[in-house]
Amino acid sequence: MRWVTREKIKVDRVACPWLIKNFVDQHPESVFLPRDTDWATISDGIVFDVPDCELGHHGEDVSFNSIMKKYKLGGFGALGLSDHEILEREFIVYDALYAECKRRVKSGFVAEVS
Repeated sequence: MRWVTREKIKVDRVACPWLIKNFVDQHPESVFLPRDTDWATISDGIVFDVPDCELGHHGEDVSFNSIMKKYKLGGFGALGLSDHEILEREFIVYDALYAECKRRVKSGFVAEVS
């Protein structure tokens, strides 16, 4: 499936394609269009993380949450933890990612990003 969003993604918006690839669509095609695109005219893909789209920001939900809700995916929120407990548990994931990145840089390994 084609997944369409704004170009020039940053760290926070990388989470959505990661979620899609790992839990929604094993072979997604990511399409990045200019910010001034008329998103309502896109009919050949699923639009996410742009203004006024189903898989965007709604109230306190960010695009990541909207994707989780639409595809009925669980997560840390389903555990009923406090914000501090979530931080404590999720920091482990980021610490592991950071350690892996440092290891790869040190060893000279650079992954190709699609």
